[in-house]
Amino acid sequence: MKYILIACTLCAAPVSVLAQTTQEDEDKGYITTLIEENLSGVSRDVNISGFKGALSSEATIDRLTIADEDGIWLTLEDVVFQWSRSALLRGRVDVQELSAKRVIVSRAPLSEATTPSAEAQPFSLPELPVSIELGKLQIDRIELGESFLGEPVNISLTGNASLVGGEGAANVTAIRLDETAGEFIIDGSYSNITTILALKLDVSEAANGIAAKQLNIPDRPSLALTISGDGPLETFAADIALATDGEDRIAGSFALESNNGNQGFRLNIGGDVTPLLEGDYHDFFGQDVALVAAGRQLPDGRFDLSD
Repeated sequence: MKYILIACTLCAAPVSVLAQTTQEDEDKGYITTLIEENLSGVSRDVNISGFKGALSSEATIDRLTIADEDGIWLTLEDVVFQWSRSALLRGRVDVQELSAKRVIVSRAPLSEATTPSAEAQPFSLPELPVSIELGKLQIDRIELGESFLGEPVNISLTGNASLVGGEGAANVTAIRLDETAGEFIIDGSYSNITTILALKLDVSEAANGIAAKQLNIPDRPSLALTISGDGPLETFAADIALATDGEDRIAGSFALESNNGNQGFRLNIGGDVTPLLEGDYHDFFGQDVALVAAGRQLPDGRFDLSD
């Protein structure tokens, strides 16, 4: 999601770069400041070629690259960007459509070295000086480098997203374009004010998929995973279900809880896990196994596994 927002913001910059008025020059400085102050990362070098539509609501870019000290890590080709320039005056980055024929993510960008905080900070969405609305995202082909998932992967991506006043929502679908079918759907929202998190995750892969390979599951079966929940973050609870080859294997729930100001959790899942394990372990686990656990983080940093 973060890199989608980077791309959206950067695509807006060329309009200001090529425009002629003083106001547009100020817009350029405003967008640049927005990128530098609100999107983390090491040094970035953005290069845009074949830009058209500087004074219209629809801009096109032949090629956009983002590089760090190790070179180019992100390339966008044949980009179409429909947006409202006047919305910037009202503190909004309003993008009706961001589409691209091809996106190449060769590797992850370099990260800045940071020192871990001694005290855990509560989760919150970034409070940007502008609201961001992305009405339609459509990328025909994304090529992910081998370093991400252990093998090159090609997917298409569609969806929409928004980040307004500390409230964010995203609905994104990724479909694998390789020989092995796969689909990833995430529909979620979160509010800093209410702390309510709504999440629905649906992941499915055909046999010999990435997850089966990475987890070394025998015979590399097809997989289907669903996670769904809704509620305040401190007491967020989600139902979990995993199936292989069309058969239910594991089902249950995971929940967060607050006990005297200490963050805790509860896990209760069970089912037949033998298809996920090598044959030598089948007798030990059997066809009906459950995992029930509970724990909490203490103020002094210790972790108490109570059940």
